[in-house]
Amino acid sequence: MHTPLADCDAPAVPVSPQRRRILLAVGGIALLAAVGGPHWPTAYAATAQPAASTLAQFMALSTWLTGRPVLNAELGRRYFDALAAQVAGFASQLATLESLRQGHPQQDQQAYCDAIDASGAAHASLPRRILAAWYTGQVGKLPAPDAQHDRSSPPQPDAAAVVIAYEMALMYRPTADVLTIPSYCRDVPGYWARQPQGSAA
Repeated sequence: MHTPLADCDAPAVPVSPQRRRILLAVGGIALLAAVGGPHWPTAYAATAQPAASTLAQFMALSTWLTGRPVLNAELGRRYFDALAAQVAGFASQLATLESLRQGHPQQDQQAYCDAIDASGAAHASLPRRILAAWYTGQVGKLPAPDAQHDRSSPPQPDAAAVVIAYEMALMYRPTADVLTIPSYCRDVPGYWARQPQGSAA
């Protein structure tokens, strides 16, 4: 029985560059799946978990330092990311600070910060940087200690500071019912000149 050889003798169709890229991409995905196997998502979650636990440490320390029962979680994540980008070894310093806090539960916030300042360790400035972030709404370097109380030459702002929040900065909370946040207006222009309601003409 004779088998036709027309298909074997036909010239091969050249593979287009686009098809080649698709085949390479599919092959790469298949290789990753084969190497990782069914445990690949679990391994990925395990690598992402330390970041989540570090963020939880940051929020716990921030809540205690500020004395606030609840802090905005989204702002906390942004402060966390900005500090992690600016402070070398941020995660390890944060873990040390949280361990010191839990190891000395009798200390209040002021005594805690003073003791860490006196230690001169690498993490000495981090508690105040965390507080400064929450209260000013930005993350940057703290002014030099000798310039903090020198009114004649106020410290220059940090040009590399990252502004995270403005109206939600904690420094505006204590007087929110009395004072207007700078550059904000409570009412129409000139509202302050109106006669208060119920007062004598």
